Amino acid sequence: YWNAVRTDLAALKAADLNNNQNSLSGDPGYISATDLHIAGTLPNDAGFTGYATEDIDGDTRPASGSTNVDIGADEYTPLQNDAAMEAMLVALAGCGDSATEVSIVVKNFGINTINSLPVTVMVSGGVTATLNATSTNTIAPGATDTILVGTINTYAGANGVNFMGYTQLANDQKSSNDTMMVGPGAYVPFEPQYYPEDTVCSSVDSASFAAVSVPGAMYGWYASLTDTIPVATGDTFTFAVGGQTTWYLEYLSNADSLLTTFAAGNGQNGNMFDLVVKNTVTITGFTINNSTSGAAEVYYKSGSYVGSETTPANWTNLTTTPITISTSSGPTYFDLPAPITLASGQTHAFYVTMSTGSVSYTNGSSVGSVYASNADLDFLEGIGKSYPFGSTFSPRIWNGVIHYGSVGCSDVRQTLTLGLNTDTAVAAYSFNVQTNGSDVDFDASASSGHVYSWDFGDNNTGSGMMTSHTYATAGTYNVCLYVTDTVCNTTDTLCQDVTATIGIEESLMNQTLTIYPNPNNGTFRVEFQVEGLQDVELRVVSLLGQVMFESKPGNISGSYREEIDLSDEAAGVYVLQLVTENGTISRRVTVRK
Repeated sequence: YWNAVRTDLAALKAADLNNNQNSLSGDPGYISATDLHIAGTLPNDAGFTGYATEDIDGDTRPASGSTNVDIGADEYTPLQNDAAMEAMLVALAGCGDSATEVSIVVKNFGINTINSLPVTVMVSGGVTATLNATSTNTIAPGATDTILVGTINTYAGANGVNFMGYTQLANDQKSSNDTMMVGPGAYVPFEPQYYPEDTVCSSVDSASFAAVSVPGAMYGWYASLTDTIPVATGDTFTFAVGGQTTWYLEYLSNADSLLTTFAAGNGQNGNMFDLVVKNTVTITGFTINNSTSGAAEVYYKSGSYVGSETTPANWTNLTTTPITISTSSGPTYFDLPAPITLASGQTHAFYVTMSTGSVSYTNGSSVGSVYASNADLDFLEGIGKSYPFGSTFSPRIWNGVIHYGSVGCSDVRQTLTLGLNTDTAVAAYSFNVQTNGSDVDFDASASSGHVYSWDFGDNNTGSGMMTSHTYATAGTYNVCLYVTDTVCNTTDTLCQDVTATIGIEESLMNQTLTIYPNPNNGTFRVEFQVEGLQDVELRVVSLLGQVMFESKPGNISGSYREEIDLSDEAAGVYVLQLVTENGTISRRVTVRK
């Protein structure tokens, strides 16, 4: 600054012909943050030997009068080849994109021009990728270049995305400045994400849909594709069953803000300041306390501004064209052309400036201290700046309002339809009394359900869709079928009177029929006696009516014995049926393994 802002040393020399005519400007290019030996290209051999014959760490300086002497405390030889990573340009938050660009800024610290520079960015975490590019741009000594390395796919959203970039210059003589890491990044899915639609029983009162909770995203639930007012907001939506079953999910936008102060008291072209983000937010615009009209610009960088106060390459211009502020006195609000989402738990830097005007700010007390705060943001005292990245005035408090909110990443409206399960238990059965008057077959195949239980009215019970029962005495019995639907937990009952006309209780065959052993392991013996000569058939059936064993001894008289083997069948309850022309006698057989 000399009577006015001077953009570089040449402009300062032209404005002040009496001073700084022999001054030099350049990056010394320190070896590292802790090793302050010089490796840069400027200024080299720009000194003149005086009384000092050694530099600060004992290196010999040329003889008195030599022009090959370095200024400063370190005598050094510039590196021939050195490409340094200066910055990585990638959005660490915001809406997902199928082609999120990843660029790096490199600087040539060597004295040789770079004509070919391979670079790599390794992406890990929520997205994994290896991006490679080779820049064939001419990078002169001391010059910088921005290289688009590639793109990654964040369309479906991702969290914890980290980036590690490095240069691979052939014969690079300094490796400590080749690599840079940034992250983690968090991206909101471009389309609203939701959990799979549920299926509920029609007998319940209500059901719910759920969207995937994403920091910084807000959801609206709509009754149709064209409704403009949501019926509900939030990650979940509960509605009554029995009415509408199809609903629609879309991103919403909401707004909030943080005021610093409008106290003014001082002014310059703009301010740099840091925001500590406590909850993910999307910056949508600013209100500045401008004192004159002009053109406003906004710059952003991940992390603190400290160390980048005069390095434009480290910043991203959020306004591709300056925003014209016509009001001659503040405050004035303006939108960001592309709102930027800031990840929580991190520090983010902004530079709000006017290229052809001035803004009011307030003198602060301590750079980096919290001046204004709410549940989402901490605003830290920063510095004043002359345009574009000139003189620094410290500490200074930016005057204005930071506007933020949740900006919907898309207007895609997802369709969710509830599945209704109408399963209801229905009990229905028919029966057939055999000719002997004591055996009754029951058929419940006309029912709907999963579990079938029977009460035969004579203190005996059964199960299964198809079953049979033998009554010991004649009479009328109230037979009840109980059906249960296990999906929606409904039950139904049907009771009917069944009349057994003839009992076989006194028959010799019924009295002598024995099964030994019972229960058994699948192998057992059947014994009985036949009065007279009768045609006899033996069957073993499952409770569902499936025939597991069948034997036809034919016409027999007197005592009869047969060994039956069900050892290959599953454990369970089976029914032994002794069939004659007079009817069927049944006994339960229990097989245990």
